[in-house]
Amino acid sequence: MFIPKGALKIPYQFENRYTLTDEMVLEYVSQVCCKNLLRGSFLVFSLGTGLCLLLLLFHQRIPAAIAGFFAAASLVSGIYIPFFFLRRHPAPLQSSPRHETVVRFGEQIQLTENGRNDFFDYEQISKVHVFRTFYVLHVASPEVIVLSTSGFPNGELIPFWRFMREKRPDLKIEVIH
Repeated sequence: MFIPKGALKIPYQFENRYTLTDEMVLEYVSQVCCKNLLRGSFLVFSLGTGLCLLLLLFHQRIPAAIAGFFAAASLVSGIYIPFFFLRRHPAPLQSSPRHETVVRFGEQIQLTENGRNDFFDYEQISKVHVFRTFYVLHVASPEVIVLSTSGFPNGELIPFWRFMREKRPDLKIEVIH
């Protein structure tokens, strides 16, 4: 009889429990998904402001006003890009009421969310983003595994990262501030 690898009762060394918050989603979107857009907005703002000041130096008020308008528009759009992104891609925020997600680490990674179990191998993790209050493990695009820094009822944070380094010593970890 064939038993799938994930169907066996596996003893898990670590368990993480969390409920996704709007703040977690907004921080992820602004720091990861919209990062290049925000940089581009800041670049346009800087160039527009510099051009505006240069034109004002040469008493060119109308071109300076146009450059200033573009600088201000890029600043406003840069601030609101994450909100526009979330409005266009609202899937993470539509799951209300939000349910607790449980992630267990043993021979495999088991993700239990809304009564559904998914299993992942450690080799599927391509990179990790570290935020102030949570971690994002990127598995198969667009799949991610989110972990809360304070959500370890079984196991502790430092031994967990030692465990992850044993499983994946080559794993790329990016700290987001």
